[in-house]
Amino acid sequence: MKDLIQIISNTYQSRNFKLKIVGFGLMIFFLSTIIFSCTKDNIDKFYYEETYCADPWERNISDKYGDQYQGEIKIFLADSFNIIVEEIMVTNEKEGELCDACVCKSGRYIWVNAKSEYSDKLLKIGFMPNDHK
Repeated sequence: MKDLIQIISNTYQSRNFKLKIVGFGLMIFFLSTIIFSCTKDNIDKFYYEETYCADPWERNISDKYGDQYQGEIKIFLADSFNIIVEEIMVTNEKEGELCDACVCKSGRYIWVNAKSEYSDKLLKIGFMPNDHK
């Protein structure tokens, strides 16, 4: 009988120890999840309706769809406004306006992903938040 009580006691202690280890592991997991989610930067998406020739950046290249044009916009935003763009993309969204003025829209959109802290600067330049469209 004494052996049976000892076995039950050892099983209980072993099970209790395992539960403590699992509980400690779960606690570490949740704490690390909270810490990393709090330090993650919020990235917002913005778009700019390109004009024929009145955009704030210069067009010194002929390939307006390639990486060079996108890179030129990224450099302009970084040098002129200290805005670091995470991602940039140029798309054809609609037909361009039928007018010859520089301010007429080309039908192309410039999409950028940037940290939320740059929102005010991007809005001042003429970018719009993705949810505005």
